[in-house]
Amino acid sequence: MNNEEKILNILEKMQTDITEMKIDIITLKENDKEFRGRFERLEENDQEFRDRLERLEENIEEFRGRLERLEKNDQEFRDRFERLEKNIEEFRGRLERLEENDQEFRDRFERLEKNIEEFRDRLERLEENDEEFRSNINSILEWTDEVGRLMQVDLVKRD
Repeated sequence: MNNEEKILNILEKMQTDITEMKIDIITLKENDKEFRGRFERLEENDQEFRDRLERLEENIEEFRGRLERLEKNDQEFRDRFERLEKNIEEFRGRLERLEENDQEFRDRFERLEKNIEEFRDRLERLEENDEEFRSNINSILEWTDEVGRLMQVDLVKRD
């Protein structure tokens, strides 16, 4: 085989390699679009979680106000008890209502705690997805670097 044939063979191989690389680049671009779409959806979910968290914080603040009012009411009821011993039965009825409200608040707080735990779980899944996405991108970048190095090595060997 003479030099011209060798050069033609090398050029044909390089052209095949370039075509394959173009296909790989197109695939990478398509994957990039998909990942960007996923990332945008993650950002939207993040904003939704932030909005929900803000509403939860507002609810917690409202519950704190209610709790303070409940504590004030409790003190008021205790003061009345001391002053109005002859009306003990009336006071007991009010106290029972306060206890029902207290249980209602406890139930609401339990639901809030469950909701907060769900948000934590969702946030952890988002963070895991983000790490996986970053890992995939890093793998792709490493692969493209390796392909570039192999091409350079192959060109240097052929020279």
